[in-house]
Amino acid sequence: MSAIFRSICRLFSTTAVFMLLFQFAEAQSGFDEADALLEKNKKALGNNAVLMVWKEGKVVHQKAIGEYTAKTQVPVDGAGRWISATVIMKLVEEGKIELDAPIVQYLPIFSKYLKNYITVRHCLSNTTGTEGSSGLGLLKKKKYENLEAAVNAFAAREILQKPGEAFHYGDIGISIAARIAEVVTKKGFDRLVQEKITRPLKMRGTNFNNDTGGAIDPAEGAKSSPQDYINFLSMLMNEGKFEDKQILSKESVDELLKSQLGDAKIVYIPAAMRDFAYGFGCFVHERDNAGNGTIVSCPSFTGTWPWINREKKYACILIAKGGGLMEQKRDFFEQLRAAVESSL
Repeated sequence: MSAIFRSICRLFSTTAVFMLLFQFAEAQSGFDEADALLEKNKKALGNNAVLMVWKEGKVVHQKAIGEYTAKTQVPVDGAGRWISATVIMKLVEEGKIELDAPIVQYLPIFSKYLKNYITVRHCLSNTTGTEGSSGLGLLKKKKYENLEAAVNAFAAREILQKPGEAFHYGDIGISIAARIAEVVTKKGFDRLVQEKITRPLKMRGTNFNNDTGGAIDPAEGAKSSPQDYINFLSMLMNEGKFEDKQILSKESVDELLKSQLGDAKIVYIPAAMRDFAYGFGCFVHERDNAGNGTIVSCPSFTGTWPWINREKKYACILIAKGGGLMEQKRDFFEQLRAAVESSL
C-alpha cells in the first residue's frame, strides 16, 4: 500500500469520525432544554403530552410523554376557536359573509332584541358586549338541540356594553359567527369545517362532532391531534398555503392574526392571557407597528397550547392531558417558548 493511499485512508477515517461526533453533539444539543422542561412538569401535564415544532416545511422536533403520540386524538377545546374563525374567514373570502355587516342581516332574530349594531367582526373578536359572553362552556352547561337553538337563546341576552367597546373572552361571539356560516351555506358547521379546513389540510383526526348529541360547540368542542394541528399552523405560517393548495389568502391570514381590539376595554380575559391582544379566535402576544400579529396563540384550559412566531418563522404545539399549567403558570409557556427558540 503506497504512502499516498495510506494518507488518503487516514484522512477519510478522521473525517468520518469527526462527522459522527458532530452529529452526536448536534443531537444532544437540539431540543434538550424544551424536552427537559416537559419531563420536569410531567405530572402537571397529566403524564401524557406531545410537543411538535415545525419550521421550513417540516416537523423538526417531536417529543412524546406517556401514551400520547403525534396521531392521538384528544379534546383541544378552546384551541378550536382558531379553526372556527378560519372557516369564517374562508367564507368572507368567498363573498358569503361580510366582516362589518350587522349580524341581523343574516340572523333577523337579533333585531327582535334590538341588537342591530353587532357585526360579524364583533363576534369574531369577542366584543359583542353581550351578557354572559365571558362564561366558558355555555353550550355544555345547557344542552341545546342544535346551534340554531343555542344562538337564538343568546339573542335574548342583555347588551351590557356597546358593541366594539368591551372585550369578553367567551363562547357567544364565535358561536353566532358559526351559525351565520350555517345560514349562508345551508350546511352544518361541522361539515363546513371539514370542507374548508380539515380535508384540504389532511387533518383526518380533527372535528367538532358532538358525541353526546345536541349542538356542536365552535368555541370549546374541537377534537384534534398534534399532527393535525401542526398542519393547520403550518398553513398559517405559509401565508395560507398548504402543500400545493392555497387554503386562505395572505390578506385573510393577516386579518385573522392581527389585533382587533382597538381601544376596547378588557372586561374579562383569562389570567394566563393578561396583557395580550386578540385577533379572530386567537391571542396576539406580540405585534408590529401596524398591529399585525407576530407571535400568536390559541390555548385551551385543558392542556393544548398552539402558537406561531412569524418573525422566527416556526410553529409549535403542545397537547397535554392535564391543564394545570395553562391558567396557573403562564411562565411555563414563556419558558417553553424560550427553550424552543433557543434550539432554532
